[in-house]
Amino acid sequence: MAAQQPGVSFVITLYNKKPYLEAVCGSLQRQEGDFEREYIFVDDGSDDGTVDELKRLTAGWDNVTVVEQANAGAASAHNVGAKRASLPWLKFLDGDDVLTPRATTWLLDAAAASGAGWAWGNLGTYRLDKDAPGGIASLTVVSEPPSSTQAMADPLAFFIRNIPANSTSLLVEKALYDRVGGCDERLRSPDYTLFLRLAATAPAAHLDAPVGLVPEDAPGRLSGQKRRSRYESVLALLYLVAETSQLSPAHRQQAMRRAVSRAWLFARRENGCGVFSPHFLRLIRSRLAGPADAQSLIADSLAAFTEDGSIQRPAAWRPPGSPPQPLIDGDGPST
Repeated sequence: MAAQQPGVSFVITLYNKKPYLEAVCGSLQRQEGDFEREYIFVDDGSDDGTVDELKRLTAGWDNVTVVEQANAGAASAHNVGAKRASLPWLKFLDGDDVLTPRATTWLLDAAAASGAGWAWGNLGTYRLDKDAPGGIASLTVVSEPPSSTQAMADPLAFFIRNIPANSTSLLVEKALYDRVGGCDERLRSPDYTLFLRLAATAPAAHLDAPVGLVPEDAPGRLSGQKRRSRYESVLALLYLVAETSQLSPAHRQQAMRRAVSRAWLFARRENGCGVFSPHFLRLIRSRLAGPADAQSLIADSLAAFTEDGSIQRPAAWRPPGSPPQPLIDGDGPST
């Protein structure tokens, strides 16, 4: 008889997600595995009836907590949910994503097999239309075993290059989440700094299997806001370089080059900049041998993403209620 797996707190963050709730809640109820579970829903100021619909759908469930807060951003909602969690593992779920049936038990097995404090899997897509090919009604058949699970050799280098996932793909020990400071509430997105903080602190396991599905069409999703999302991805690298005390020279250089390269590609494709632009000259500087001021180069790269060419973040891109603040204020956690 297989041993019972450790308990999992599901943290589901919501902001005006009423149309997706039936699919989201259904995927939670279909989670397979022998482990204790609780459900913590954090509504981040919805005004579309999300909370009423959620309470209707979860009536009769065991171990459900619904937290309602004024709109403060997805990063804040993740942290609020994590603080309410009472079980040793956290499984996040964005309010319009769904989990495949064996996602949680696969991730628990991957973490146990590798000895890692966190594990992540692949993401696919789904359509909300129940009757369409690839629609929500077909999700119950997504149950093939993972093709491989492996401990990542250098997770920080991997996630500096790219973060091909979001928090829905993630399972993390609550103690580790607390140790790294959780999500950075200076950003709207919970994903960029969370993956970087975890990768800079602890070994990770990657599960080569679909653990979550994101909607093909979800208006207003943060990842679809190109300029803002690119800006936050580079700002996360700036925080990594400025605030991670034990960051190796190799990782520091990699973060600098990735940020500068991302800015140049965006400036060329979206802004029509050429080889005489400061973004291209900054790219050349980042590739030269010898010392470079990584923090300054990354900060200057932020200008590629704003409409006015400023490195300062527009007010609309800051988390709700967040006052203007310097790019680096010294208040962030150091890993």
